Amino acid sequence: MIMRDVLLEIRIENIPARFVVSAEEQLKKHAAELLAKANLGYESLQAYGTYKRLVLYISGVPARTEERVQTAYGPAARLLKDAAGGFTTQASGFARSHGTTADKLGVATLPNKGEVLMFETKVPGRSAVKALAEIFPVIVSRLQFPKNMVWETSRFRFARPIRSMLALYGDKPITFTVAGVKSGRITVGLSAKGARQLKILSAEKYFKTLEHASVIVQ
Repeated sequence: MIMRDVLLEIRIENIPARFVVSAEEQLKKHAAELLAKANLGYESLQAYGTYKRLVLYISGVPARTEERVQTAYGPAARLLKDAAGGFTTQASGFARSHGTTADKLGVATLPNKGEVLMFETKVPGRSAVKALAEIFPVIVSRLQFPKNMVWETSRFRFARPIRSMLALYGDKPITFTVAGVKSGRITVGLSAKGARQLKILSAEKYFKTLEHASVIVQ
């Protein structure tokens, strides 16, 4: 199975040092929750911060999410058929809402409800890049700070204006837009040396590329 590392860098205007630790913890928390929900595995997850960038780094991510079975529970099992042996409106309505027919429904026993009708759907795996393109903007939007700024037309709120976002699955870009900023593979080096643009070839090369440009992310 192909496994690559994943990178999200949010480059911002200078934030107070006291904002950084909380942002790192939030990045890890939201990422873990959303990756689990998407059924996308990983080996390790870490967050880093400086006064100008927040970084989420996820190691050992498979190329696709895992297939999963999604179970929906409906009305009481006794409502499957009426006295004449036909399917009830409740059973037919529950089946229709899940794109199936009443004869395909099963029965499950729940602790507080007893026997109920149920329907299982197989959710196929999908590209990790596509899943992450949905997950990353949610993570960014969930970050909370003691004070926020509004600086662009969508009135997105963040600690300081976002200047760029870098998102990669291995060497593949993860494309999304937040606050009018589109993600890519470009970051910048040290401000004191002119903030030279740096093209990141892969997530795995991120830290070394920045280190050569006199930036240590930790």
